[in-house]
Amino acid sequence: MFRLVPIITALLLQQANVYAQGELRFIEDYKLARAESLELRKPLFILISSPDCQWCQKLKKETFADPAIRERFGKNWIIADIDAIANRNVTESLKIRSVPTLVFASPEGKVILSVEGFQNSLALGAQLDRARFQWENESESLLTTFREAISKLKQKDLVGAEALLNRVLENPTDSPLRQEAAYLADQIHRNTDPGAILNIPDQTFQDILAKHKITGSEASGSLMSRSKERPTSVGNLSEFLKSAKEDLSRKQIAIALDKLEWVSQQSQSIEGIEAKKLLNDLHSSPESLRFAAEQLQDKWSQTLLQLAETNLAAGEPQQAIAAFSQIVRINPNSRTAEIAQARLAQLQGQPTKQPNK
Repeated sequence: MFRLVPIITALLLQQANVYAQGELRFIEDYKLARAESLELRKPLFILISSPDCQWCQKLKKETFADPAIRERFGKNWIIADIDAIANRNVTESLKIRSVPTLVFASPEGKVILSVEGFQNSLALGAQLDRARFQWENESESLLTTFREAISKLKQKDLVGAEALLNRVLENPTDSPLRQEAAYLADQIHRNTDPGAILNIPDQTFQDILAKHKITGSEASGSLMSRSKERPTSVGNLSEFLKSAKEDLSRKQIAIALDKLEWVSQQSQSIEGIEAKKLLNDLHSSPESLRFAAEQLQDKWSQTLLQLAETNLAAGEPQQAIAAFSQIVRINPNSRTAEIAQARLAQLQGQPTKQPNK
């Protein structure tokens, strides 16, 4: 396949649109950063800065120098450093109000998260993890919906298949999966016989199935615990029960409880009986239930943290302050509370530099 990366790299070096700071490589051209992000299928981190912004320089010299941040960036992200003044088209399209602003985006350019102001390494690390998790989860969710649409086609349910494909098409990013969903939706409009769709003469449809590992009479599934599908037959229950046991061994009690509850509903199976016994043991253990409660509390706090950042991106600082404050109340002495306290301190007086008009 024709590869873009060597060409992109050569263009970057030739046009002096890339620089290195320590172990990190920054791209100063938004379009080239997007191209590399798409090619490597890595999300895009965009720092909107200006040369005379003291908080921007502090961010680069202190936060980006943290080994944990460098490791996250190096493995998982394409990094862009965009001058707010020299790239007004980018700042206007991203609705940038001040510098520094940190934008986390998918390879297709969809903004996942946008944060204003200086971030310490603790806060930035949490935001990087959360943004990547959201991007991965959304990608897997779309793939699961796409697979469910295929299952509907195999069941000759054109109406159900089209409804699911339309859910994939609601995603605004122009991803390969969205293009494939558009192709199949078009085929449904053109054909009234699902058999004709599943046996298209060219290889396009079969290539789609192979690319996403969809074979045989695969049934529809649903997302659970970071897009792990629930078992669709008794034959899969043993693997699902095994997964729950692995969660227990890692003290991921809340996740294990969710899985065991589902398996236990298959009461006529050996797996269902074993799941019930495990559930009874967990329900009679104060320590296990405490673990589960703490994990759910952490999840709630993370959701509130996302809500607060979303409020800030929407220009609603008071709602963000309320969410940050709630985190501190419900989950004190946690890492999430430390992040919330840092963000509250920033909102209650830290200066930010506005881009020159």
